[in-house]
Amino acid sequence: MFNVIHISPVSVSFESDEDRPYYSSAPYEVYVNGEFCRKEDRNVFTIFGLSPDTSYEAKIGNDVLTVKTLPVRKVLHVKDYGVVNDGVTLNTE
Repeated sequence: MFNVIHISPVSVSFESDEDRPYYSSAPYEVYVNGEFCRKEDRNVFTIFGLSPDTSYEAKIGNDVLTVKTLPVRKVLHVKDYGVVNDGVTLNTE
């Protein structure tokens, strides 16, 4: 059985209750909203690239969990603060 251990605006992390330190006893498939996401063999993993404030159905092996990502509180665009994206300029002063 898998449990949700962390939710952010763009990701959800899951953990197996299997009594093994890192890898599961057998690989399993992960689906998000019915679409194949990937094959996994770790007991703890994260699904990235999700949308904020959105509900998802995650099927992990035989487990089905419904999760909702968190809303975005505030988006900052660093270029609004004069950051130069040239790979040379030091923007931390």
